[in-house]
Amino acid sequence: MTFEEIIKYHVTVEDGSGCLFQPIGAGDKYSYILTAKHLFEGKRKARNGREESWVKSDGDEIKIFRTINDQGQGTEMEIKFTFNMGENYFAHPMADAAILKIDHLKDIGNIIISSTDDKTEGYSVYGYPNRLRENKPGNRQTSFKVQEVISVANYSRTAQLISTSLNHGDIEGMSGGAIAKSDSHYLQLLGIQSETKHAYFANGQINFVPMCYFEEIIIAFPNHLSHLLPPYFSTFSFLDNEIFNIKFGVYTKANADHLTLILRKKAEFLKNSNLTPLFVREFLKKELPKLYQADSETLSKKKVWTIWLELLTILHIANRKCNNAKDFNTVSRKVRLFYSDSDEDFWTAHLAELSSRDYSNLDKNAVIVVASNVDAGDKAHLLDLNRVPEDISMVKRSRIKHELEQEGNDTAVATTFPLDTYKFMNISLFKSGTVDSLDTGFNQEKISTCLTLLAQIYGEHLPNW
Repeated sequence: MTFEEIIKYHVTVEDGSGCLFQPIGAGDKYSYILTAKHLFEGKRKARNGREESWVKSDGDEIKIFRTINDQGQGTEMEIKFTFNMGENYFAHPMADAAILKIDHLKDIGNIIISSTDDKTEGYSVYGYPNRLRENKPGNRQTSFKVQEVISVANYSRTAQLISTSLNHGDIEGMSGGAIAKSDSHYLQLLGIQSETKHAYFANGQINFVPMCYFEEIIIAFPNHLSHLLPPYFSTFSFLDNEIFNIKFGVYTKANADHLTLILRKKAEFLKNSNLTPLFVREFLKKELPKLYQADSETLSKKKVWTIWLELLTILHIANRKCNNAKDFNTVSRKVRLFYSDSDEDFWTAHLAELSSRDYSNLDKNAVIVVASNVDAGDKAHLLDLNRVPEDISMVKRSRIKHELEQEGNDTAVATTFPLDTYKFMNISLFKSGTVDSLDTGFNQEKISTCLTLLAQIYGEHLPNW
């Protein structure tokens, strides 16, 4: 993401900041602002010098502004919000965390929650410091890189920013801002900034609230709030237009277009199914915890679910039952998917790592399907061990070392080699690999005839059930 794309997720909230989030199940009804509770309630000194509690009153108009990049120029947009506790304002009883429920906003669906709260590499704190509030729109926000988490407390973490010279005046106004990092597709959220470590001499230290405490708010108000998961977790239908982007050449374009049309149409079979990305994720978390832990961060990203939808569609065409949630236990025993959010060929990038992947609970006739963001290099859609003997020897040694570390001195377990046990294939086998195998007249055939042929082609590589 560019900085302009990142800042559209950040807003000013009164004298602080906030982060926009589009939750699962909200549809076009509402969105969230995740922010700091102390902007709305807390403790302060009364005129008599004693400490008193204060809170915004129902009906108070809250000033919230968002910066939008419009043809290279920053434009400020007001987000209307009238404070109403328990209706559109929800706070944690202990942590400095609050959720504002606002009218739905478009184009904020590419933000996800980090699976950890202590790994800070690549993260920055974003927000609108008071010292920049008089600048032109587009120049009022900033970010400071996080170096590391230096202490853990109840309901918060303390982080050291890379710049140790930053003091309270430099950061004031960023309370409620996101601790986040971005890649080319997503903004990943670690926590929400609470306050500086010291009221005056911050020395580049800030406190932030991990995302788990925002989830606790949602759990406390189940009738009003939905979980901090992107909308595409609720149904595979969100992904229909992003699947089966098949690579083709000048000679195969017609067949590739026809195959894409068929595959995308067949993907609609899960439209009203209870087999959803959320179900699959929770199944993996419960039934295959080692696999889930290894891929927990990737499992938040949209791309892995487009691959899952492609795989389930391929199984469906091959007449392998996977229509609803109750079928997934069988799917998990027959097919194991390994996905890498990489623009490299999977075999080139991860062949050695296959020795330490999780192969638990697989049937003997199971297959392993791998995928990255590109097709298999050298058209190696099916992994042929005989063509990479040196690499496989290295992988075997790595497997023995890994198993001995995990299982002690059980050499029988250690010498069980998954690449000898299962058939490995790239998902591109069923896409560009299939296009290459089709006769030139495929694009002229009836859909029913094409589906019969595809069921035969796909079925040759998949186990029966």
